[in-house]
Amino acid sequence: MMMASTAVAVGGAIYSANAAKGGADYDASVSEANADRADVSAAQLVAENARRAVDFREDYSDFARSQEVARTKQGVYAYSGTALEVAMASAREADDELARRAYNAAQGRRDTEDRAAGFRANAINIRIGGRARQTAGYIQAGTSLLQGAARVSRYS
Repeated sequence: MMMASTAVAVGGAIYSANAAKGGADYDASVSEANADRADVSAAQLVAENARRAVDFREDYSDFARSQEVARTKQGVYAYSGTALEVAMASAREADDELARRAYNAAQGRRDTEDRAAGFRANAINIRIGGRARQTAGYIQAGTSLLQGAARVSRYS
């Protein structure tokens, strides 16, 4: 009976250890999948910003041309004076807007990449914890085996 009890305790400890590691491995894989999705999001954010920058440049170019046509119809040419200053100020504002958008996109990319790194670090920590619980379970199994052997030897 003591040997059966010892065998059950050892088997239970080993099963529990392996289950803890398996659960940790699964949780770590989920965290890594989240990291991969964050990496994809970062790449998509950069690509979307590039596409929007092209659209903005085209829209601004259309706007600037329409303004130039309107001034020309009124007999004002933007080669000097106030008309040129207004056109240059408008172009600077467009450049500033593009710079703001690029900065915000870069910041969003960095934030998303940081989130991905956090997921990966979490996966590492989860795996470490799973291995530690597995090792602790194996130690518990060994302890149960030794205690059972000691009980059996006392009564033999």
